[in-house]
Amino acid sequence: MPFDSRLFASGWSISRLSGFFGALSAAFVALVTLSGCSSRRAEAGRSVASASPADSVAPLPPRAEAVAQADALAVEGAKRGGPEGAKLSLEAASLRVRVYRVEGRSADALEAEELYRAATRVAWPGACDAEIELALLDGELKADPANENRALRDVRQRHRGESCVRRIEPILSTLSAFDPAPENAGITNAAAVGANDAASKGAVVTPELSAQERAGEPARITSIEQYGGKDTSRVVVFMTEPALFEVGEVAASGEQGP
Repeated sequence: MPFDSRLFASGWSISRLSGFFGALSAAFVALVTLSGCSSRRAEAGRSVASASPADSVAPLPPRAEAVAQADALAVEGAKRGGPEGAKLSLEAASLRVRVYRVEGRSADALEAEELYRAATRVAWPGACDAEIELALLDGELKADPANENRALRDVRQRHRGESCVRRIEPILSTLSAFDPAPENAGITNAAAVGANDAASKGAVVTPELSAQERAGEPARITSIEQYGGKDTSRVVVFMTEPALFEVGEVAASGEQGP
């Protein structure tokens, strides 16, 4: 360091300079030490975060790719059938729900509901969880907590004694304001059970329309969304009111299959 006589002229002595630089060095060491501790804490935080369950979920790909993956899982599940196929349907439904959470398109949620239903049509350990997810998603889409409450009670009744029922109790506690009247608390929703039984046997469940809905204005199509895949394609039709429909297949013509 260059010698500057002005330091002595202003009253600075060699001993005071030594004390000044000593204090400066101590402050620098303390700063480095604190920085190192902060770095280690941040690194520890990242280590803990990296071990969290959320990091085990694969990042959601772009919508088109995610929909294609879900469709591929659904097709493979339908081919395999049985518990293995139901598991693939459940995976496809979960993927569609993730897309719905990001994109906010009801078509994804409706497709997820159909996939959840497919996963409930087979007797396998995951059927109860699929029914729970279906009840939760349907209640959310319809903004109907009372119906969600009833649906969860139906699931609990059908799977009484199974471990999955433990998931239902905390949910029902949050929906306690929508509990059925005491005289109806022990009655299982026969319509829901019947529909589930019919679906498990492969029957087509026909939606029921009230007299008011039948006498009202005809349902109108508001929009149509198309989703294409490698081996399959799907068309979702949005309408203003519930509508009856016929289930069937288009006959093959020429080189085009059904």
